[in-house]
Amino acid sequence: MKKTAKVMFIACVLVMIYATVAVAAVPSDSVIIGNKAFAIAYLTDPTHASEIQEALDNADPGSIWYSIDGITTGWTGIFTGSLATASEIAAFPEIQYRDAQGSLATYAAGNGDVIPGGGDVAFEVVDIY
Repeated sequence: MKKTAKVMFIACVLVMIYATVAVAAVPSDSVIIGNKAFAIAYLTDPTHASEIQEALDNADPGSIWYSIDGITTGWTGIFTGSLATASEIAAFPEIQYRDAQGSLATYAAGNGDVIPGGGDVAFEVVDIY
C-alpha cells in the first residue's frame, strides 16, 4: 500500500509539473472600461482620446478595472482599489480589446477566451503577376 501511495504521489507531482493550461484572457497591462478594454500604451496615446472618452461615458463606474504587471496581482477596481473576486470576473461582459497597435480582439464573457473572428479583419492585396 505504501508503494502504491508513493507512485500515485509521484505521478500527481509529474502531472502538475508538466501539464500546461491554456488560458486566454484580456492581457495584463490593460484597463477594462465597461465592455471595452485597452492596452496601457493604446490608452495613453492622445490620438485615441475620443474613443476612450466614449467608453468612459458609456460605462458604469463599477465596471472599470485595471491589471498592471508589477503593480497589481489581478484585476483591480479603479475606484475601490480592491481585487476583483472570482464572481466579479465571471460577470465581466464580452469585451472588445485594443492592443498597443490598435488591433481588435473580442474576449468571451467572464474574461474568457478570444472569440475567433471577433476582431479586426485585415486583407492584403497581392499582385501575383
